Amino acid sequence: MKKISTGLRRAAATAVVGTMVSIGSIASAPTASAYSGEATATTAVNIRTGASTSFSRIGVLYPGQRVTAISSSNGWTKVRRHGRTAYIASAYLRASGEERGSRESRASRSRGDSRNASSSNSAAVQRVNTGGSLNRGGSSGLDRMNANAQKVARHVWATQPAIRTMYGVRGGSGDHPAGRAVDVMIPNYRANNALGWSIANYYRAHAREFGIRYIIFDQQIWNIARDGEGWRPMSNRGSDTANHKDHVHINT
Repeated sequence: MKKISTGLRRAAATAVVGTMVSIGSIASAPTASAYSGEATATTAVNIRTGASTSFSRIGVLYPGQRVTAISSSNGWTKVRRHGRTAYIASAYLRASGEERGSRESRASRSRGDSRNASSSNSAAVQRVNTGGSLNRGGSSGLDRMNANAQKVARHVWATQPAIRTMYGVRGGSGDHPAGRAVDVMIPNYRANNALGWSIANYYRAHAREFGIRYIIFDQQIWNIARDGEGWRPMSNRGSDTANHKDHVHINT
C-alpha cells in the first residue's frame, strides 16, 4: 500500500488540474509500474477508457468510493473497475491505506468525519439563510423563487465555488415562471460532467431537507416520489440545454 501512496502523490504532482473536477488532457498513457493497491476518490471524477480527457467517459467515481489501482504514471492511474480496465486522473485519488490504521482508529476517524461533515453542512445551511440578493454575475430570477428554491441557490453559492451562474424565474409556463425551480449552470459542462453529477446527487440525498421534488441532469430524472427507481433516462429533446446536459435543474 505504501507503493501506490508514493505513486499517486508523484502522479498527482504532474497532473493538470483545472476547475473543481475538470481533468487536464495528458497525451501519454500510463506505463506499467510497481504501484498497485486500493485507492479512494477524493472528489467526483470521470472514469475514462484511456489516459486523456480525449477518451470516452464510461462512468464517475464519487467521493469515498474505492477502486483497485493497477499502476500510476504521467498523472493518470490505471484501474480495474467492475471487471474492466479504465483510467482516472491521479490527482483525484489517494491510497486507501493513507487513511487506514487499526480497526479502532478507523472507527474513531469515521465518527469524527461524520461529526465534521454534519458540522460543515450545518454551517453551510446556516449561511443559506443570510440576506442579500442571490443574483450574482450573469444569474437572474433567483430572488423571485419560492423559499425552498432560494434555499437551494444560497446553499450552492455557499458550497460550490466552481458555479458562477444560476437561473430562476423566467417567462413562459411551468416550474420556472412559478418560482419553483433553479437551474445550476455547469461551467465547461462537457469536461465537468462529474461536477454536475456530484451536485445532482448531493441534492438528491438531501431532497427532504431542501424541499426538493425532482432533479434533472444529463438527460436523466430523479423524482422523490419514485426514489426507489433511482435516475431514469429521458427522451432526447434535441439540444444539450434541452436535455439538461449543461445544467442541473432542481425543482422544489
